[in-house]
Amino acid sequence: MNTIEIEEPIYDPASQELVDKNVFIIFAHGREILSKIRKISEALDATLYPVDHENRAAQLTECNARIEDITAVLRNTNTTLQAELHVLADTLSKWFVIIKKEKAIYHTMNLFEYDPARKCLIAEGWLPMNDLNRAHSALRDIGDSSSGGSSSGGSTAMPIMNNLRTGREPPTFHRTNKLTEEFQTIIDSYGIAKYQEVNPTIVAVVTFPFLFAVMFGDIGHGFIMAVVGGLMCYFERPLAKVRDEVAA
Repeated sequence: MNTIEIEEPIYDPASQELVDKNVFIIFAHGREILSKIRKISEALDATLYPVDHENRAAQLTECNARIEDITAVLRNTNTTLQAELHVLADTLSKWFVIIKKEKAIYHTMNLFEYDPARKCLIAEGWLPMNDLNRAHSALRDIGDSSSGGSSSGGSTAMPIMNNLRTGREPPTFHRTNKLTEEFQTIIDSYGIAKYQEVNPTIVAVVTFPFLFAVMFGDIGHGFIMAVVGGLMCYFERPLAKVRDEVAA
């Protein structure tokens, strides 16, 4: 009898766990001894593999050939997988943009209410009076494009927008631009003005830089900040294309 311990545990599909195994070979003569060895092995939950001396070389060659074929298939599969992943990596950023747009569309549509009688979606929201014409124009363009593509599966329903009167207090809306947006963010961090209240951002655009300069009082630092600010304004477009790592 010869026995060797298998170093790595083997997965047992019956218990679905990793178990330690030993492999052994027994040479014996006589049917009775072989029968006893077989019964003892089965009682100890051992797996028996009969050995055919005549066809052992052919079986070994066939097993090695199958191993080589499986190895080649795995190698080709990994090569194809790597190639596909490289192709997907080039278009992954575009997919993220498309997915974000679709999620934003569905998120907005989930805020609508479905009217089963008229079979349409209804939504209520606030809109500045100065943007009403733009909203009507955008809905008109969407309706024209949808009706033009009805032959290809588009919808023929025209979007409709009506002005509603309500007693609710409208939310605060401050129209900003590139210059006033950051100052508005600073003011909003302290508190948002109520509807039709005076927006202090108009004053902060002038007073905040002045007070900041008074607190520092360093002409060298001010010169450096002025140069850096001028360069950022000059290279505004290239810098706008840089991905914001903090927001990501």
